[in-house]
Amino acid sequence: MSNKVKKAFNLKSFIIANALMLFGFFFGAGNLMFPPFFGGLGGSHWWIGALGFVIGDIVLIVLGLYASTKFPKAEVIGVFYRNGRALEKILAWLFIVGGAWLVVLPRCGYLFHTFITNEFFPGVSPWFTAIFYFGLSLIFALNPNKVIDIVGKYLTPILVVCLIGLFVVGLSKGIASTPQMIPDGDLFKNGLISGYMTIDLMGATVTSVLVISVLSYNGVNDRKTQTSVILKSALIAAVLLFIVYVGLTWLGSGFAANMATTKEDQAAYLVAMIKQLFGSAGYVVMAVVLGFAVLTTSTATIAGCGQLGHIASGKKLSHKLLCALAAIIAGCISVLGAGALISFATMVVLAIYPAIVTNVILTIFTKFIRNDNVYRGATIAALFFGLCIALAQSYPTQFAFLSIFLKLPLVSVYLGWLIPTIIGGIIGAFVKYKGYENRPFLRENANQE
Repeated sequence: MSNKVKKAFNLKSFIIANALMLFGFFFGAGNLMFPPFFGGLGGSHWWIGALGFVIGDIVLIVLGLYASTKFPKAEVIGVFYRNGRALEKILAWLFIVGGAWLVVLPRCGYLFHTFITNEFFPGVSPWFTAIFYFGLSLIFALNPNKVIDIVGKYLTPILVVCLIGLFVVGLSKGIASTPQMIPDGDLFKNGLISGYMTIDLMGATVTSVLVISVLSYNGVNDRKTQTSVILKSALIAAVLLFIVYVGLTWLGSGFAANMATTKEDQAAYLVAMIKQLFGSAGYVVMAVVLGFAVLTTSTATIAGCGQLGHIASGKKLSHKLLCALAAIIAGCISVLGAGALISFATMVVLAIYPAIVTNVILTIFTKFIRNDNVYRGATIAALFFGLCIALAQSYPTQFAFLSIFLKLPLVSVYLGWLIPTIIGGIIGAFVKYKGYENRPFLRENANQE
């Protein structure tokens, strides 16, 4: 650790504070919405869905945070750095447009309509909600002020208190799990893909950079110390997330009767569950908290991706323009309705997530990889096969000619891209590359391992 650490800076206190910040950052509205739903599907076997969700969300969060410490000074996103400048920027734009604009933000808008508008102002058009909600998010994203700071500071404790209230009421009412509705294998896959759908791995790849900047500002410049702080914070946050996810999945397992009326609308299932636990009056409090939660998430996402896109475009596209585009595009998608929104979001995630997971895993072992073509070969394969499988699964009629990709091994567990990606990385290893020793940045990071 640097000898210039500021006296007022307490590393242990920072680890706890950072862990709580990570918990608040990763526990968005989607994380609250998914577990109860597959809990209802699983009934007495609810824990199988919870296991899939933990792997698809918490495990990937920890891996993503750790991998992102490898190249904290990368221009765009550290885990994409070794793909080369061109592919790195392509991945960054897929991250921004595919992950944020097309999935995270529309989901926030839809949830706000479901939790707030539809409950308190029934009959109001989703378009009205989209204009109001994303207009407000855009104003905050372009003009951050103390209002957002206050919401961010107090929201997490309030949300945690409400969650504890959910669990306590559930225990007091003696929640009993209902019969299982789908096979164990499908239940695990449902939990796994729901973990993917949170898009938390994407957030993890950039969050550690923010943490490192705070540590450096306070004089903690040693790479090993920075990595240790991030990992300790990540593990504490992971334990908190695990407890909450298990509790929510268990709660959801006792309300499967709502499946008949809510069908595949996960947000509606959550609303029905909360009303049955707390009644209409209690729901008002929870709805307000959830409304602030999604507003904070969308504001941070619009602002963060606007800045990231500004950098990825070589500063040719302004932050304000990108924020406005994000709000407009997300607003239009958010009105599609639950079924279309879930189907579309699933396709997008299945298409781009393989490349992100691939780069996170490779970056963890970056010091053993001397050839950047390993990254490039694996990434291109992950993108190609991920897209083909996603289109074939999500739109089987329109893309019937891609059905051959559904015969790949591990497709049934959403890992059909894995073997082709490994082969792509191996092929890349045999493509001659001389750049490693001429790149001080790579040598510096490898030597500090």
